[in-house]
Amino acid sequence: MFLIVIAIILVIAPIVCFVWYFWDVLVFIQTMSKNKDQRQVRLLCKTDHQALLDACRELSRRVARGNLKPGQYNVSHDPHPDVAGFPQLIIDLAPSRAIIGSYGEVSLEMMGGLDHFGVTFYPDNYKKPPFVGFKLGDKKLIDGLWYYDDGYEANPRYHKKIDALLQKNRVHPGNG
Repeated sequence: MFLIVIAIILVIAPIVCFVWYFWDVLVFIQTMSKNKDQRQVRLLCKTDHQALLDACRELSRRVARGNLKPGQYNVSHDPHPDVAGFPQLIIDLAPSRAIIGSYGEVSLEMMGGLDHFGVTFYPDNYKKPPFVGFKLGDKKLIDGLWYYDDGYEANPRYHKKIDALLQKNRVHPGNG
C-alpha cells in the first residue's frame, strides 16, 4: 500500500507542479498586458505631448551642452543618479529607461522585454539615417515626437487598436 501511495505521488506531483507553473505564467502575462494597457493610456491619452516634447528637448540640449552624456538611464527601477535632474514630467511618466542618443534623439521606453513601446523625440535638425528600413516610429504624435510599439510589427491592424484607444481615452485634445 505504501508503494502505491508513493507511486501516485510521483506521478501526480509533476502534473501539479506543471499546472501551477502554467497558471503562474498565465497570471503574469495577464498582469503585464493590463499594465501595458494602462501605461499606453497614460502615455498616449493623459500626457500632454507638447510638454513631453519640451521635456525631451531639454534632455537633448543638456547632451549638446555637455552637461549629460548620451546613453541609457534607468528611470523607474534602480534609477541612475542623473535621473534626479531630469524634467519632472519624465520622472512622473516613469519609463523603464531613457535612451539619449548622441544626435539629440531621446527615447522613453515605457516597457521593455517582450513588448517594447514608448516615444522617441527627434530634434529639429535630426538627419534620418540613410539605411533602408529606418523609421522614426510607428505613429507621429506631434512634430518631433513619435510613438513606437512592437505591436505594429506583430499585427498589421494594430493601428486600429491604438486609434480606438486614443478616441476612447483622450484627455488632452491635441494628443494623437
